[in-house]
Amino acid sequence: MPSRVKGAASLRRTLKRLPEASREELADTMNVIAFRLLGKAKAEVPVRTGKLRGLLSAKVLVSSLTMKLGLVGKRAQRQGFYGYILDQGRKAQTVMAKRRNRATGTVSSYSLRVKGIARTRYNFVFGRVKDFRQNELPRLRDALERVLGRAARGE
Repeated sequence: MPSRVKGAASLRRTLKRLPEASREELADTMNVIAFRLLGKAKAEVPVRTGKLRGLLSAKVLVSSLTMKLGLVGKRAQRQGFYGYILDQGRKAQTVMAKRRNRATGTVSSYSLRVKGIARTRYNFVFGRVKDFRQNELPRLRDALERVLGRAARGE
């Protein structure tokens, strides 16, 4: 997906041409940031059984210098799908539910009102974007300037 930021594609090309040591330095900085954000996300997640908290993880890909936070991986996404609903929110609605009678085997349908969940109520993963921009972006910018400065000097 192309970025809306001017010069982002040029920066990505430059980052791909960096030496491996510079990439590792940026990845280390991103790892520190990712795990701090993960700690805050785990602290803010609503806990009933603790399963959703256990499924939250963070991952930094060194080759592309991208950071992932939340339900990373297919297994975590499948098992914690309701966490995404809690984090993203849900509109109130009336749905048709079905109930099976075990003794007779008949199925009965009834309408069920589902309460809405405000998008801002549980902001444990999506809320980290604002936190990242306010608190962690300067740290990442400093590391990037350090690495690009060394590359410009030919070190």
